[in-house]
Amino acid sequence: MGVSSYTASARFGTSSAQWTVWTSDSAVSGQVSRGIESTLPAAVTVGLSIDSVSSAVSYDGPLIRAVLSGSPHSRTYLSFSGMGYGDSDHTISARFSGSACETTSWMADTVVRCTTRIERAKLPTSFVLTVGQVVGTWSGATSFSVLEISSVSPTNIPTTGHKIVLIAGSAYGAFDASPRTRVHASGCENTLWSSDTLILCKVGAGSSGFDPLATVRATVSRDMQTLSNAVSFDGPVSSLQMANTATTGTGSAMVYGADF
Repeated sequence: MGVSSYTASARFGTSSAQWTVWTSDSAVSGQVSRGIESTLPAAVTVGLSIDSVSSAVSYDGPLIRAVLSGSPHSRTYLSFSGMGYGDSDHTISARFSGSACETTSWMADTVVRCTTRIERAKLPTSFVLTVGQVVGTWSGATSFSVLEISSVSPTNIPTTGHKIVLIAGSAYGAFDASPRTRVHASGCENTLWSSDTLILCKVGAGSSGFDPLATVRATVSRDMQTLSNAVSFDGPVSSLQMANTATTGTGSAMVYGADF
């Protein structure tokens, strides 16, 4: 490769190396771009000379760190948590016990989701995930996440509404599955998924009627959970003003507040 630093370049597959450095007469260094191929040929050009070798570089397969199970209904949602799933929606497939998932969806470089009709009790403990041409495997118990509401903040809401309520809990999902929320009998004006443990709800105007405390409900996919006696609404009366009136006559009073 020469006794000095000639203009050297390297290619891996169809892509040029991100950088190429001449090291010695017998070595050239180059940085490989990200990829999802099983193996790649390599070619080095020094001056006007070129040489290549097949199957020079291989990529690690996707790493599966955990498999989480979602809905307990007819379809079970499996979330593969790990890394190396690609920076875009490549051709991805997931299999277990020789059977393929009904659908497999790329969500992020760290999350892939698939759906299956297998019941939770019959879920296997061995999974295969294919991203492009590389394969990752995982064996172990499947973690079942259970939708639960643990707390609500704030716990007192003005009857005029337009208040953001934080609904903390678990199993809201590793991605935005369009959750729905209700406070008492009314749906929230807006619901925003924040994380697997937090949903934000914008409460509309209203009151809890004759109930001193209202129930909060969260629905994710087909799972639903409620938290009773979670929030209260401000009473409508803020002040009372009464003029001095004789005990033998009638009088009047001014009642101040909102949402009468």
